[in-house]
Amino acid sequence: MVQYSWSKLPELHNPSSWHSSSSSDLEELLKVQQQAQEAAAEEMLGLTRALKEQTIVAGEIIRKDVTALEGTSDLAEKNTARLAEESARLAEHTKTSCRCWVWFIMLIVTVTFIGKDTSTLCGGNSYNGKMYLSFLFQQWSW
Repeated sequence: MVQYSWSKLPELHNPSSWHSSSSSDLEELLKVQQQAQEAAAEEMLGLTRALKEQTIVAGEIIRKDVTALEGTSDLAEKNTARLAEESARLAEHTKTSCRCWVWFIMLIVTVTFIGKDTSTLCGGNSYNGKMYLSFLFQQWSW
């Protein structure tokens, strides 16, 4: 900021001396005032240019941030949709694998009971029960 020394014109500080001053003093006063106005105007123009540049830079940063946020939002929406799809697939897989295990355990239990029943029916000979189970497996071969 430009500062001016008014001490060069001590008579200008006294309003009573304004009427008695010569034309050269008035011209000098006008000159000093004009220089002060020009300096203030140049300083304001500089500040305005700096503000304009900062506003432009801030606008560009905000545009980049908005673009990044939109991309992130789109990605989040896609991931949410994919997550819902994968959750549904996982739920279906869990149901079928559980169902498969239930059938597998039921088969083992059934085979165990059939094996015990055939061994007791055949007079306690486990060899006949094993033959019966092998016969069943041959019939049910996949």
